[in-house]
Order: sequence, then structure tokens, then C-alpha cells
Amino acid sequence: MSKPHNNKSTRQNWRTPLWLYYGITGGGCTHDVAADSKNSLCVEYFDGSEARDGLYEQWGMLNWCNPPFDKVSQFIDKAICEAARGNITYLLTTGATETKWFAKAYAHSVTLTLITGRIAFIHPDTGQPVKGNPAGSAVFLIGPDTFYPAAVGTMHRDSIKRTGEAIISRLETSSLTPLIPRAK
Repeated sequence: MSKPHNNKSTRQNWRTPLWLYYGITGGGCTHDVAADSKNSLCVEYFDGSEARDGLYEQWGMLNWCNPPFDKVSQFIDKAICEAARGNITYLLTTGATETKWFAKAYAHSVTLTLITGRIAFIHPDTGQPVKGNPAGSAVFLIGPDTFYPAAVGTMHRDSIKRTGEAIISRLETSSLTPLIPRAK
């Protein structure tokens, strides 16, 4: 039996800022594969419980994954397996280029975006941004048919934030029912 992703350690559960999710994905993901009911960015999510463990369940066609620090390598392996099934995953990690898991994710990615400027992730208990992030961030797009080395680029955090906030604003003012998660 695996442990739920909502690990007791606060550092394992920092939430993705809503603007970052929308700024990177446009909000189109169907599954948040490493979340819980408080921080899911998609209607469908896997919380790591015995009944809904994203490491063992089949993912959707378009997925968001901000894995707990202690399970990054496992979620990379799962995203690679899901790509073989034709599914696509946005995988947010630290920019730890010196690690084996980073090299493996890069080798199986369609694109790699290195985010310049540090992200203030959201504290799971207070709902407030936590300043002082000691590490940079990277987003891998892992999908099917990765025959060539990943296209690598950079985006500044502020540019992603402007894009994400603009999408959120349009969704909030549209007549459509947006799939905006509970936590901002």
C-alpha cells in the first residue's frame, strides 16, 4: 500500500499557484495526478490513497503533475509509461539538472521549459505564497513519439504569471462555467 500524496510533511505538499498552472497549460488538463481534494487543479485527481493512487492508476489523455519531492523519480517513470499509452503530461519539478531523474525526464520529453525567477508555492495550510524558494523550476512535457531530443527553452516566471492571470480573468468573466479549482 502506498502513502497518500498528502504526506504529513508540509514541504511535500506545497501547492502549485493557480496562475502557474494556467500560464503553462492554458487550463486544459483533465487529471491532476499527484494532488488531494484541497489542492487539485483538475476535476479528476489522484491523491495517493489506496483507492486513488496516481502511481498505479491509468492517467487521462492530458495530465498535470507537481509530484511530492520524495516521489519525483516515480512520477517521471509513470509519465513515461503513460506516454507509451498515448497520454501527455506536464510535469513540474525543481530544475535539478545534476540528478539522474532530471536526465531521464529530459530524455523522454517533447519540451523542457526552464523557469527563470523563483516560484512562490502555496503553503497547504495557510493558502499563502511561501517566499524564499531555494530552487529553480522546470516543466517537462512528456508525451508519445519522443524521437528527438527535447526542445529546450526558458520562460520568466512573471511572463507565465501574466499569461495565467489573463486566462483566469477571462474564465471568471465568461458565461462558461470555468473549471477553476478551489485554491488560488
